[in-house]
Amino acid sequence: MMLEWLSVDNALRVSLLWAGFGLLHFLISNVLLIRCNLPENTLAVRYTLAGNVIATLFATYVCRVALETLQNLNDDFLYATYPPLLEYCRIGFAYFTYDSFALYKSFAATPSVSQERLARRILSFVSQRTSGLAHHFCMAFLCLPFVVYVCQDKAHLVLAVVMLHEASTPFLCAYLAMKQLRATHTPLFVVNAVFFVTSFFVFRICAFPYLYWRYMRWKGLSNIVEAMLSVRWYCNVGSFTIAGLQYYWFYGIIRRVVVLTRKEAKLS
Repeated sequence: MMLEWLSVDNALRVSLLWAGFGLLHFLISNVLLIRCNLPENTLAVRYTLAGNVIATLFATYVCRVALETLQNLNDDFLYATYPPLLEYCRIGFAYFTYDSFALYKSFAATPSVSQERLARRILSFVSQRTSGLAHHFCMAFLCLPFVVYVCQDKAHLVLAVVMLHEASTPFLCAYLAMKQLRATHTPLFVVNAVFFVTSFFVFRICAFPYLYWRYMRWKGLSNIVEAMLSVRWYCNVGSFTIAGLQYYWFYGIIRRVVVLTRKEAKLS
């Protein structure tokens, strides 16, 4: 598997995926959106909206693969496998590395930084987009290689459930797009916010309790605490780390929703 991942054939496929993402980004930002009557039709806005569209398409693909995996797996928690799942790793690597560059392009097109020197512009981008870049770096160079080199024929059920985290991404992208288009006062914005919070809770907050419950049933244990104590320590560390990030982000989302709701109520 490692040799296949590092092969020339795989490098060619990743390069083609990069080209495909780039072409799609160009068509959306410079052909489709330029014809739209946007409140602020600048290059930076079009780049950002194009990135949101591509992120939504990628999230939809990831969720489809995850659901197919769950449908084709049996009840074996650890050893049930679905080989097409590993194809996601190649596409995921191409997406996260490309999207890092696309984020920079959107940032660099902003009028306030477009005239700065390249080095200063890059430093500003890294300092202001640290969270997103750290996420993309961890996914592309840590998580996906871990799946390919370590998991391989194990824990595909766990991977599929974690991949369903992306079910909230389309609603996040819609939120960012409507904010960019100054449509936060519309009923559609409220409906999207409800779907975003609900999907985040169901597919991210509930994911790890569900996995421990599935493991408990598979091992024939009586409660989730026993399940936590029966797995290796680094599995719990990894689970608690990822889950902790989800809880932290969910707290921030709820705070943001409350602030926006109060602001709109005052305006009305």
